[in-house]
Amino acid sequence: MVQQAQCYLNQAIDAGLDVDGDFGRVTQSATRAFQQCAGIVVDGRVGAQTWSFLSFWANAPDAPFC
Repeated sequence: MVQQAQCYLNQAIDAGLDVDGDFGRVTQSATRAFQQCAGIVVDGRVGAQTWSFLSFWANAPDAPFC
């Protein structure tokens, strides 16, 4: 799941993450940046709301957004 989140973050906001499955500081920071851009709760976690927005944004035709 972490690799998929990293991939989605790269697609949604051009995060430039290595898709390595490590939810470290860089991935958490990109998650926070995405949450802020999406206007949702900024907690650095990929919970249900973040996952929903992230999967939608990553698969939208105009990605990246931020």
